[in-house]
Amino acid sequence: MQWDWQNRKLRLSVGELARFSLHAPPEEGAGRWRMELGSHWHNVLRQRAEAESEGWQFEQPVEDAIVQGGWQFSLRGRIDQLNREGPEILVREIKTVSMNLPADEASLRAAYPQYFHQVMLYAFLLGKQGEFPQPELLFLEIQTGLTQIVRLADQDLQALHAHLTEVVDELDERRGHFSKLRQYVVPKPFPEWRPGQLEARNSLKEAIGRAPITLFEAPTGFGKTGLVLEQALQYLASGQVERILLLTGKNTGHTPLLKQLEVFRKSGHGLTIHALRSRADHALEEEFAEPLSLHEIGERWIASGLSAPGLLAEGILDLESVRDLGNQHGIPPWAISRMLLPYADIWIADFNYLFDPAVCSVLESIPTFSPKRTLLLVDEAHNLPERVAASHSHVLDASEVDSLLSEIQFARFPGPLVRLLDQLLSMLKKQPACDSLDPPFEADLLGHLRDIREALDDSSFGEDELSPENLEWLWRLSYFLADWDHPHLPMTTYCSQKGRVHFACTDAANLIAPVLHRFSRSILMSATLQPWEAFQTALGLGEQTTVEGCAVVQGNAPWLEGCFEVIVDARVDTRYREREKHLDTTARTIGETVLAAKGCTAVFFPSYRYAETVLERLQFHYPAMRGEIQPRNLNLEQQTAFLEEALRFDDVLFLVLGSRFSEGIDALGGRVHQAIVVSPALPEVNSLQRARESRFHGNSAQSFRSVYLIPGLRKISQALGRLVRTPDQRAKVLLHGKRFMEPAYQDLLPGYLQPMDCLVTNEDFASKWLKSM
Repeated sequence: MQWDWQNRKLRLSVGELARFSLHAPPEEGAGRWRMELGSHWHNVLRQRAEAESEGWQFEQPVEDAIVQGGWQFSLRGRIDQLNREGPEILVREIKTVSMNLPADEASLRAAYPQYFHQVMLYAFLLGKQGEFPQPELLFLEIQTGLTQIVRLADQDLQALHAHLTEVVDELDERRGHFSKLRQYVVPKPFPEWRPGQLEARNSLKEAIGRAPITLFEAPTGFGKTGLVLEQALQYLASGQVERILLLTGKNTGHTPLLKQLEVFRKSGHGLTIHALRSRADHALEEEFAEPLSLHEIGERWIASGLSAPGLLAEGILDLESVRDLGNQHGIPPWAISRMLLPYADIWIADFNYLFDPAVCSVLESIPTFSPKRTLLLVDEAHNLPERVAASHSHVLDASEVDSLLSEIQFARFPGPLVRLLDQLLSMLKKQPACDSLDPPFEADLLGHLRDIREALDDSSFGEDELSPENLEWLWRLSYFLADWDHPHLPMTTYCSQKGRVHFACTDAANLIAPVLHRFSRSILMSATLQPWEAFQTALGLGEQTTVEGCAVVQGNAPWLEGCFEVIVDARVDTRYREREKHLDTTARTIGETVLAAKGCTAVFFPSYRYAETVLERLQFHYPAMRGEIQPRNLNLEQQTAFLEEALRFDDVLFLVLGSRFSEGIDALGGRVHQAIVVSPALPEVNSLQRARESRFHGNSAQSFRSVYLIPGLRKISQALGRLVRTPDQRAKVLLHGKRFMEPAYQDLLPGYLQPMDCLVTNEDFASKWLKSM
């Protein structure tokens, strides 16, 4: 959809206008499967229509404009079926539904008003051209294939008029809001400027104006978020964009973003902000007895008297506030969050909402969302390539297939689906762990998956017959096959353990660049983007720095020099095959550091297993020492609570590099004054990494640097950067492992983290490290 709110003009499809609503939660999950299923049934019904009588035309284009309430709607669309040769002209739209058919026509009108609006709009447009057809809807029940035809009448024309009146009211409200935003004066992001910020601000402004994509690197604590938001809000206030989309890779990143945004929101003129969270985050302790349909959710929203503009005007709603509203009004909190989106000027969301095809429909379905009129900001952008690749990677697990098969057998699904799933389960159970699947087995496996996908079209079942997990498995199958068939998406297959087969994307660069270029401007920021050429390649941008590519901005914080005291501990070898010999030395290094230091000591490990092994040794040698490992699978509130408690009561805290605790939470700054990094956090050597190495065609030095060194040292820079966020904070860091002495490792650390000294003997450890505490 394209819209010009100043001149009251919209260009959109007939379907978009028919379903236009700013207070209806978008559907997600089964999008691609439903689209493919709809295409399947359209073809079936087309064949039936051709067999019944002649004169039917299919996918007939229509284009015209209508005016309503001072707004001009330029419409285009394709009529499913059109017959001009009978006693009356027939316009027929085909819609697949999950409702049991035949159904009462009043129930169909209440559940699917957008379908009635769409076919009536087609009839209206043909009427403007001198043809006056009879509109009708052909509903098809997905579960059984039963059909029901409903002929539209005057009440449907009146309903369409009421719908258009509501659309105009919503558009007028948005037009008034945008007019008010034009008066917004963007305040300074900080009360006082730190050294380096003004220079970065000027460079950033020039770069954004020059190139469609800007990469902005500055140390943690520099104020990147404030500087970038200031520039983005200038574009919003001037009308150059209509919305800001701010993506972050972890929920823990929401807190600092919202804190900075609150500074801008308080300056007035109705700036509205909303942070989008997943359904799982919004889950209530006690869910509703029965799941609600989108239609029922819409009815409850209207009955509640809630106003999205009103809620957003009160301030930024946190997760708990949305949950409270859900409990109070009997509306799922995730639906309330979705219904706030159309009225928010700034969206905060996870990477998935733009790059995962299974959930990106949430944003794409917002009627007023136009990427070309949106400024995209990507926080912690160093994680983007890996996250996008992960969203296009898939796992076939025998236990999941077994669960799905059991449910389908119990529901007595007709057709070949049971047989095909049983064969798939047998294949997975027999497959042993391996670095890559044999080509014949891989081809056979993919063939079975395609057969299963085709069998779904002919299977009659109700969605309530399957658990949400198994329904999602079926929905995801379409996305998996689409990824595998993508001509520019390199994939590799391997089996991590018996019965668990991976189809992994090794490089998502060809998917990222086109998305970034869809937006008016894209700004990617992080403390660790360098080396520039490697990061640009990972984004699919190559090494361009022209207007067609991207601009690069680096913010320097001179005050960071001297804030870190970094020493390498070369007494131990922490490589995987050698670390067992040095576990006692590692445990004693941590223990003696804790005894000599004040406050809690943070120790960073490359993996949970390594951390757990060292903690056992530490507790053996120092039984009175209080230490903990970061827990797994905590939500944002639980993570924050754990960290606060650990910093207050524990002597030592074990954290895993690359996790939310080492990258997403900034509570360590000024509260942890000494840290130990145990081993470079190089990725595990596995089938996926070997596949990524193969892209370098035998250049072992380049492949090792790109696949292992850069990601590993980036995690360390991210974690240590959290320790010093203001000029008055200081931190002592011990890089534990002799590999940190190698230039290839040190060259990937920023200047303020370059080692100042080296420990070779136990005497060095006592005199140079412990005495400095």
